[in-house]
Amino acid sequence: MLQSLTDWLTIMLLPWVTLLSAIVMTIVTVVLARYAYVTIEEGKKDRRKDTIERMLENLYSPLYEILRRARHETDNFKPMVIAEWNHKEGRVGPRDCVLSEKQLARVREIVERFGHYMDPVEQALLTKVLANPDSIGAISGDRLTEPWHLFLNAEIDPRFDYIKKTRDMLRKELDELVRV
Repeated sequence: MLQSLTDWLTIMLLPWVTLLSAIVMTIVTVVLARYAYVTIEEGKKDRRKDTIERMLENLYSPLYEILRRARHETDNFKPMVIAEWNHKEGRVGPRDCVLSEKQLARVREIVERFGHYMDPVEQALLTKVLANPDSIGAISGDRLTEPWHLFLNAEIDPRFDYIKKTRDMLRKELDELVRV
């Protein structure tokens, strides 16, 4: 009789134990899959955040600041450089993007080193513009210690606009990634 009771319990409980273990395994599998998904998504988000920070830190923010100063800041020296260049070339017009030799070298270095973050067409266009500045040379030996370069607004402005737009877009995306 004891054996028949054991057999009966085994026959009656085995399906329930099997079903319960299958349910537990399914729940554990779903929880682990969800954990893996969340971990992978967080990793993607962190990698994107790191990439955006590198893009801003190494390429877009430095380029924007150098070109913004060259384009918009008006100290006493810049109008003198523009006036001298216009007088020397016999031209008149709003040619007011002025870069020193050091600034131009820095911009070229940034584009060469970190240009892989840029759209290839924009990188090629910026490189082309930077390769052909209008150099005014020295105005006079005591007033200038290095050559200064002027760029046509029609050529440099679209590149500046691209850099500014991309920098603003990346900053917005970074803010959203940090906020979430």
